[in-house]
Amino acid sequence: MDAADAKEKAALLKKNAINAQDILNKLSDRKPYVIIFLLDCCRQYFLRNTDLNARALNANESRSVGLTPMHKAGSLVAFACTPGTLVDDKPEEQNSLFMEHLVKHLATPNEDIANVLRDVTNGVMDDSDSKQIPFINVQLRHKNIYLYEQADGKNNSFRWSETKVTIRRVSSTHCMNT
Repeated sequence: MDAADAKEKAALLKKNAINAQDILNKLSDRKPYVIIFLLDCCRQYFLRNTDLNARALNANESRSVGLTPMHKAGSLVAFACTPGTLVDDKPEEQNSLFMEHLVKHLATPNEDIANVLRDVTNGVMDDSDSKQIPFINVQLRHKNIYLYEQADGKNNSFRWSETKVTIRRVSSTHCMNT
């Protein structure tokens, strides 16, 4: 890729990308009970400094790949893979490997979200022969965060059904955090 192409891609990314850390900060500013932030994006991105992008994608060299870790008190942030790594999106499939396991496990009743994401991690690792390892940063301040109400009617847990949630699917090419 020549310098003009790299600059064009960087400009396009800046125009179209979503800064995930900014979104996490804005959500946190609203002081919610909990933030669950699931990011199915760990792809190569193009930094504002295009000279850094000229480095080869070689394990022995510095590279500008993947997303940097994110954190905020009271949140759970899950990435499709560990920071600084890439995943195969499998464009021929409807869902990525991470999304496939999220869809499979998020509907698990009576299970804390951290445990559900452990099942997602195990499924992704098993299906990828440990080539893809989801990264989960848990800084939750409350216990018993269930996405589905407990059958016994206990009142001590977060109730997904009582919340107003906005879910937006974003293409992996439009997700960044620098």
